[in-house]
Formats: sequence, structure tokens, C-alpha cells
Amino acid sequence: PLLSFALSEMYLLYLKLDAQDRELTLEHYERVGGVSGALTRRATEEYEALCRRDVRYESAVRNVILRMIGDEGTTRRRVSRAELHYSDPAENRRVNEVLRAFEAARLVVWQGGNGEESFVEPAHDALLSDWDLLKDWRKQAREGRIMVKALQVDKDVAEELKELRRTKRDYERLKLEHDLLKKAIAFTSARRPTSSPSSSRKRPITPCG
Repeated sequence: PLLSFALSEMYLLYLKLDAQDRELTLEHYERVGGVSGALTRRATEEYEALCRRDVRYESAVRNVILRMIGDEGTTRRRVSRAELHYSDPAENRRVNEVLRAFEAARLVVWQGGNGEESFVEPAHDALLSDWDLLKDWRKQAREGRIMVKALQVDKDVAEELKELRRTKRDYERLKLEHDLLKKAIAFTSARRPTSSPSSSRKRPITPCG
């Protein structure tokens, strides 16, 4: 997927240059920044384009992307759509625009939908490990120089999230119990002795005396 992204960026550059030779060359590859460079370059371009529209997008992008990082700092974390819902309408619009722009640029991907809960996450691990701007945000967050803005989730949304978590816990508990029961039945069946034909044959009754 990452190589496919780089090839796509090379083709977009080719179109911008209005070349006529119909060839993607090493020059195109180097100008987009290579495989991981193409990804981080596009992320920076999308971020800067949003910030030119409104400086408040700086914190909006930072808050959204930092939420998609696992505790280790280099792994992707799936974030539910409900978790990214703000009670402040203006901030909510900015978050939605960040998600729209980054999805269109193939920097984040959605999963779920069609009646199921939707989740979004970074499309590539390289975005977390190689994007200098994100590495700087992570460093500032660790040092306490910036705070990831706490989401003020609507009460109805918060209750829905709690119910989803309860349902997930119940499902996982039932699945575990079901798996353990299957193993217990299989173990019991394996230890049950099987009677041989000779032992099951009735012995003749001999009269007394």
C-alpha cells in the first residue's frame, strides 16, 4: 500500500509537470521524497493547506492525529467516529474537515459503517514514524508543552459509547465461556473409556449347586 501511494504521488507530479514522454522516472521518485517521503510530504501539504484557511486547524489536525496513536507512540489506534464528535459546533466542523481532507489524500482510512460503528485510523504506520511534524507534537505532548484537547462529548453520545463498551465486554465474556465449554467437552470426550466388544458381551449365568 505504501509503494502504491508513492507511485500515485509520482503520477500526480507527472501530471503537474505536463510531461509528454509518458514515463515515471527516478527524478519523479526523488522529487516526491521516495516511498515514506511521499506520504509525509502529502501530510504536510494537507496540514498547511488547512492552516492557510484558518489557523485553528493547526490544533484541530494535531488533536485528531494524536488521538490515532497507540500508547507505544508508533502504532496506529482506531478511533470511533463518536469519539471525534465535539459539542462545540465550530470545532466539530473543523474536525470533520480534517477527516475529509486526510481521507481524500489517503492518509487515513475508515472501517465499519452500514449499521456498524465507524472507526478511523492512519492508513500507514510510516505516517507515525516518519512525519517530523507529528514527532514534534508527540515530543511536546510528552513534555507537557501541549495538551490534546479533551473532547466534550454529548450526553447521548457518551451513553451510546458506554453501551457499546458494555456490549463488547458481554460478547467477549460469552465468547470466552463458549470456547472454554467446547474445550471441556472435547477433553471429557477424549478421556471417556471405550468398551470393547468382548467386555460388553453378557456372561452366561451358571446355576447354583
